[in-house]
Amino acid sequence: MKKTICLLYFLAASVISVSAQDSLITELSKEYMKTFLPQNNSFAGQGWDYILEKTMKPNYILIGEDHLMNEVPMFCSALLNHVKFDNFFCETDPFSAKIIESKISEMSEPELAKFVSDYGNSFSFFAMKPELDLLKQVAAANTDVYGIDQILVVADRLICSELKLITKNGRSVRLSGY
Repeated sequence: MKKTICLLYFLAASVISVSAQDSLITELSKEYMKTFLPQNNSFAGQGWDYILEKTMKPNYILIGEDHLMNEVPMFCSALLNHVKFDNFFCETDPFSAKIIESKISEMSEPELAKFVSDYGNSFSFFAMKPELDLLKQVAAANTDVYGIDQILVVADRLICSELKLITKNGRSVRLSGY
């Protein structure tokens, strides 16, 4: 019986402790919460003003994301309209990042559209239009793009097609199949 009473006392104490932590988090959230809403391909509100203020000061900004969320490219794009970044590190491999960045900078719109049609499924993170549009904006701002991921399993086609353009070895071109 004493064990049961001790156990009940311990459970009651832990519920009070958990409740106290929750109320502290709730209290702090209410005190520091700032909101913002989408507005005209950007954002507005006290939270957006706070984000802009905070992004002007540091040398580095990290933006996390969940895959397939179109709000992330929209958020980054809106931020890029207010802040100049020297470097953009992204979720693709270093080779593909430089290839795509150079094609965006060098090609006309029709040429780029064909390039995307031919190789777009190998662009990893930038295979979807909102992310590719973000990369176009980054390239147009003369921001250096750095890929920090592994080579996507189907990106070999993109990389080999670029290597084929620069090789001096005719036999390599014939053997590549690309």
